[in-house]
Amino acid sequence: MTGMHKRAVLALQRSCNARLMSNGAHQPLYPPKVRAFPFALSKDEAINRLAVVMSIRCWGRDFLGSVCARYFPSLGAKPIQPTRIQAVYLPVWIVDALLTAKAEGPNLHKGYRSQRREAYLQGCSMPGFVHEPLSRLSFATAAVEQYDTIRFTEDLLTQRGTDIHCLPYTLTPFSLVEMAKTIRQDQNIGSDIHFVPKSVQEIMIAAYPVLVPIYLAQYEAWTVDPDDRTTITVALEAHQKNGRIIGEDNDKQIGENMLKHQPPDSVPTIFVNFIKRLSPSEFFANPPGNVHSFVPKQEPPVMEHVTIATALQSYLNSVAAKKGALEDYYAKYFLYGENNVDWEDMRIREYSSSDMSNTRNWQILMQLLDMERIRTEDLEDLAQSVSEAEDSKEEEEDESRSLFRHRAEQTRKKSKMLEEMVARSKPEWLKKWERSRRQ
Repeated sequence: MTGMHKRAVLALQRSCNARLMSNGAHQPLYPPKVRAFPFALSKDEAINRLAVVMSIRCWGRDFLGSVCARYFPSLGAKPIQPTRIQAVYLPVWIVDALLTAKAEGPNLHKGYRSQRREAYLQGCSMPGFVHEPLSRLSFATAAVEQYDTIRFTEDLLTQRGTDIHCLPYTLTPFSLVEMAKTIRQDQNIGSDIHFVPKSVQEIMIAAYPVLVPIYLAQYEAWTVDPDDRTTITVALEAHQKNGRIIGEDNDKQIGENMLKHQPPDSVPTIFVNFIKRLSPSEFFANPPGNVHSFVPKQEPPVMEHVTIATALQSYLNSVAAKKGALEDYYAKYFLYGENNVDWEDMRIREYSSSDMSNTRNWQILMQLLDMERIRTEDLEDLAQSVSEAEDSKEEEEDESRSLFRHRAEQTRKKSKMLEEMVARSKPEWLKKWERSRRQ
């Protein structure tokens, strides 16, 4: 077992044994703001969903029975069985944010070497718990939002005949901006442009607490030596029938263990070469995809030039994927607090379509206003450039200068209209929160 995989397996197994696999553990109570995605699978259905993928991952163990159970259930075949399986509710934050940050470099818009720009982020996710390596995996992807949630009640502790274990919220995303200010090294965007983490400022953060359902299971891979067993831990998204499967990628380790117990000349060369070429990844996903996508790609782009949102997306995803990053965040801002989550904080919003739509529509209007203001500045600069060129020739104002000024005036009027719309549509909770900050 490789060092990396051994640490990952042991850490997650300790987490499972201590909290996730214990039905008798204390179940935390959630406030009314917390909503949950219902489980779409029973335990037996989850085992069938995992069957083929995990049979292959266990190098063909119970393969025929797993295929029949998955695709021909009427045959009554028995699929590969996990050694342990537990239904779990993971506490997750869905986050919408409007931030500003300073960009620096020689290739900025209009030739500036330093500009402050807005970053509009929607549909981001962040674990509300710390369990390495489970909290480095993104389960609340953008696709999850199409499914309905319900307000959490104790009735949800048992679903489809299965007891559900719930993890408590132990941290929030609200200290991330403060943490960014402690980062000294600037982050490259590309093309000689970087943004300055210590310049990040919060304009708006809305955090929606949702419980994401998964099945956490453990399998034993097929081995030649029964004393040299390899355990594979895997998570199945359970908010839909065909959720993603994310697990530890132990293929190379298992293959090398198999070769170790065979006479050197008894294994075909093609098989030996296949094992050697296996990539020692930490995780696998089925269907394939990025398992660390906490900040999805933001569409449409905020600007045609430097997009701070794109830089933050790449930066935050890379930080979230690092081992120990969330533990460090928790230890610095939440470990010694008596109450890690202030549920009275107005920025914690119920995950409802009406509340989210109001906030996101306001973000869109703010984005449009920002773009119109920049367009106005560009047109005014063009008009000024034409005017200076013609003044030097002692010529009268011509049609091109008049056209630029006319367009600048139109965009200025549009900006004024958008300003009024932004003021009218600003969420009431955000107004109250801003007033509380000024007191």
